[in-house]
Amino acid sequence: MKKIDLLMIILFLGTSAWVLHKHKGYDEVNDSAQWRPLNDMNREGWFLRVGDSIYGTTVEDINCCIKYTKPLKKIDARSFVVSKDCKYAKDKNHVYFPILAICEDWWEADSEGCADIDYIKQYLVVGAAPKTFKYLYNTYGIDKHYMYCWGERIPWDDKIILRAKQRGL
Repeated sequence: MKKIDLLMIILFLGTSAWVLHKHKGYDEVNDSAQWRPLNDMNREGWFLRVGDSIYGTTVEDINCCIKYTKPLKKIDARSFVVSKDCKYAKDKNHVYFPILAICEDWWEADSEGCADIDYIKQYLVVGAAPKTFKYLYNTYGIDKHYMYCWGERIPWDDKIILRAKQRGL
């Protein structure tokens, strides 16, 4: 019984330390993005809001977008924010980035003028915490635990933090 109690205490302390831990450098940089809500029928970069759905596409014609693409899943449109400064977006639950996009090149447009449909296939930034996520520059972002590039987790690199600090001066 005592071994189990000791093991539980160690596990609790280790988990608490990780939750409270912030990576060195996190507080040294500011968020370069100017996050704003995406209103109905508005687009920013790859993201287009139609009602309570967010589409990931570069298609300009909303009718073509709805006809040939599907809304992105797991996105809370009401808390969804974007920034024109970066390709990242986030809501209260997740961080998003157009990690993998598909381009369907057509020989000619259909009867409604729809052609060359580009859409996001993979977009969830796995493990990123939206409450602490900061956009740095180019395709780099961080949360209090990890660093991301092109929407994928990468090893923490203090040189990237230094560049972000220099850009913020």
